[in-house]
Amino acid sequence: MTYKQALRHIVDNWAKYPHEVKDGHEAVWVANSDIADSYEVDEEWIGIKGDGSLVWAYASGCSCWDGNYDTKVEKTVKAFTLNHKWQPEEWEQKIIEFGQKGQLQRFERYSRY
Repeated sequence: MTYKQALRHIVDNWAKYPHEVKDGHEAVWVANSDIADSYEVDEEWIGIKGDGSLVWAYASGCSCWDGNYDTKVEKTVKAFTLNHKWQPEEWEQKIIEFGQKGQLQRFERYSRY
């Protein structure tokens, strides 16, 4: 499957995949990373909107437990719609893998966005 085929497949089947809104952008979130320590929130998400637009979202924050294990997580999420002409090769690969497998893909490290 090529990148263009995967993108077309995701758009054609967009309503069948789980999607959610992050910072006002509703998308099928196809890949993410979460490599922060347990007390931090540091996530990156790549998504596809229903019109085929590529969306990048980043969440940052911390969870504080004040000496107990009941965590309270506070996040700030920012999302941006991007041009398909610029994107890391790793993003294309994760979009292809999502198109083939239909499940969320994981980044082992942050992209170099």
